[in-house]
Amino acid sequence: MLLLDEDDRGRTYTISVGEEVKLELAENPAAGYSWAIDATDGLELIESKYSMKSKALGSGGRRSWLFRTVRGGKQKITGVYRRPWDAGPEKKTELEWFFVAELR
Repeated sequence: MLLLDEDDRGRTYTISVGEEVKLELAENPAAGYSWAIDATDGLELIESKYSMKSKALGSGGRRSWLFRTVRGGKQKITGVYRRPWDAGPEKKTELEWFFVAELR
C-alpha cells in the first residue's frame, strides 16, 4: 500500500494495477472546511474515514481515503479544501497526486 499526505502532492508515483493507495489529509469540519476529492476512473474509492485528534470543541482531525488501482495508465487524485459557501478562489487549497499504473 502506498501512503500519501499533503507533503507528497505534485509528484508522480508508479504503482501496480490492484495496488491500494491511502491518502490522509488534515481536515477541520467543525470550522466548515472539508475536502472534495476526485479521482480518475482507474482509481476506485474503497473507503473514506474521518478521525478526530481530540474531543475539544472546534478541533480538527484527519480524513483518509483508500483507493484501489483498477486500470492501467495515467491516473490522478485531485483534492480541493474549502468551505462550501466560500466561492472565491483565494479561499481554497487545491492539491494533486499523479500515478502511472502498470500491469505487473
